[in-house]
Amino acid sequence: MLTFAAALGWTVDSVAVAQPPLSSPFSGESLRKTRITLTVQNQAFSDVLRHLLDSVNLGTQGKAGGAVDDVTRGDRPWSLWLDRRVDPSQTVNVTAAATPVSDTILTVVERVGLAAYPLPGVLLVGRPDWVESTLEHLPTPISKRRVGPTIKSDPEDVISIAWPTGATATEVLAMAVLAPSKLDPDQAPGWLPHDVWKGGNLTEVDRTLAAALILAQFDMRLRRTKSLLPLLARPSTVAANRSTDSGAAVALDFNQKNVNFPSMVSHWTEETLDTSIEFNQSFPGGGAAKAIRQAIRQHSIPASVRGSQGAVNIRTTAANHLVLLKALWSTPMEQSSQVERAETESVFDLKLVNQPVGKVLRQFADAAGKTIRFESGTELASEQLVSLDAVKKTLRQLTDEVAGQVGLEVNWENEQVIISQR
Repeated sequence: MLTFAAALGWTVDSVAVAQPPLSSPFSGESLRKTRITLTVQNQAFSDVLRHLLDSVNLGTQGKAGGAVDDVTRGDRPWSLWLDRRVDPSQTVNVTAAATPVSDTILTVVERVGLAAYPLPGVLLVGRPDWVESTLEHLPTPISKRRVGPTIKSDPEDVISIAWPTGATATEVLAMAVLAPSKLDPDQAPGWLPHDVWKGGNLTEVDRTLAAALILAQFDMRLRRTKSLLPLLARPSTVAANRSTDSGAAVALDFNQKNVNFPSMVSHWTEETLDTSIEFNQSFPGGGAAKAIRQAIRQHSIPASVRGSQGAVNIRTTAANHLVLLKALWSTPMEQSSQVERAETESVFDLKLVNQPVGKVLRQFADAAGKTIRFESGTELASEQLVSLDAVKKTLRQLTDEVAGQVGLEVNWENEQVIISQR
């Protein structure tokens, strides 16, 4: 259980600079490792993204090993953080056959004109300029406990919160700062706009990152600080002067009203934004590094590149980091020998609407890395249309369900899938 002391204070570096967690691209490796097979038509893109993240989370259950773990690990649960100014009901049509989830995410967001970027435990999705500005204004993570070559975080630094539909942004921020069991309803901050949110959650996310993402929804930046408690200051208890490390507040005309907010918070428009703002990110090495370097040359990206053991550290702008992330997520993992085994053991969510059976079965066979053969007498059945809404099914289970709807039988052999009449 999280404690009140968790929010009281942390030691921070003397120089307060802004950048996303350095290992953010590494945190998306579980999205590259997990492959998905699905077909969706006219489905809300936000629902598709949640299905994709749920599929990855299902495959990583039991591997996290508790809240105290390597902060660069790629198997922590994923939560979706969606730009509040985006219509989540925009629909997409997507077909993927044994495609990495990361690549499918890119397909989904690009079809609705959005951008995505991984942060530890959070997939950030929104308008490209908003995603870029959010990345530019995230507070640099505080120093963590180093144990040998890995970086550890204390359990109190990592939170899991969930809020119901109808919760306000102020209530969600209060949850992030304090454990729900310690939350006094009268303690909710009164300086954020009254904004009602749909139900959502953040699972195993750094407390400071969670607070910063909440403020980013209103184009506001959280500065690095020794304590998050001043975020809960009531307007009547804060002064109208600014002080670096206290709960003092400054007046700002926000949403046509004069509001006081803590000195650790600033509005993006208060600062001089330079499109050349650069920050560091650490990308995976190996074959991925080669693809990233090719993208730098192809797009003539001005960047500082420095190789290290198992990684390549790149300093460039947020817009360029998004380009490099796309190159990374479009690069297959170097595990081709394990693809077939992974596909037969993984589970998927799949929605089909009026799709020809033969076409669907061929996609399943391709996903399993096998050829397909239709026995004599299956021609008419293979042309019939089927619909399916399946959750957490293996590739073989999906194949059996689709074939069974039209009276066909599936036999899996070493190199081939054979379709016959029952």
